[in-house]
Amino acid sequence: MVISVLRDSLFGLGESLFGLGESLGPRGIARPSGNPSAPSEYCVAPTNTMFVRQSPVEAGGIVSNTETGNTETGNAAANKEVAEAFWATLARRDFDALGEFIAPDGHYVDVPVLGDGAAEGTIAEGNATEEGATGPEEVIARLRLGLEPLEKYELHDGRLIAEGNTVVTEHSEEWFWHTGEHHHLRFCSIQEFEDGKIRRWWDYMDLNQLLQAAPDWWIEHITDGYK
Repeated sequence: MVISVLRDSLFGLGESLFGLGESLGPRGIARPSGNPSAPSEYCVAPTNTMFVRQSPVEAGGIVSNTETGNTETGNAAANKEVAEAFWATLARRDFDALGEFIAPDGHYVDVPVLGDGAAEGTIAEGNATEEGATGPEEVIARLRLGLEPLEKYELHDGRLIAEGNTVVTEHSEEWFWHTGEHHHLRFCSIQEFEDGKIRRWWDYMDLNQLLQAAPDWWIEHITDGYK
């Protein structure tokens, strides 16, 4: 009954549906599975995790800016390679290794929890329901909160566009809970790099759909937070 009321309250908050705790956010949630029979190249990672890499044709093409001589735009090609390695590591849920990709002051957040500031690309003071995680330790704790409880997690990559210090990745994840629930979650991730590390990572997704599909026990788990 309590979880039912909690879930209804979250839905009613719209973009602020993770406002029940400062540590809530989708990846205080997870990335889960595609169709192994589909024509794609993939590798199966341990812990019931699959990373599906589509060919450039299937993914709609991979675009990158390789003008590395301009220090203002940064090394797009190198940043693209780091981003690809990062997503492959996340697909394995290798949390210890993931920390190596995050800058000391790197910031990670799910955009729907930012309030009005999301429209301006900033955190609106006093309006954000959660400011996100800063630094490797917090970022990994936030990821563990949502992803670690999943029975299976599959990350399907798609378009990856690199320009200067910014990498945009369009991908989807399938989350599987041991109680039988399953959800296919679509993401658009914006990452900014500095010296080969992620300094800013903003995720765009539909949190309402995720919460509607997730089991009550998992929602209760993420409300405990990671800070």
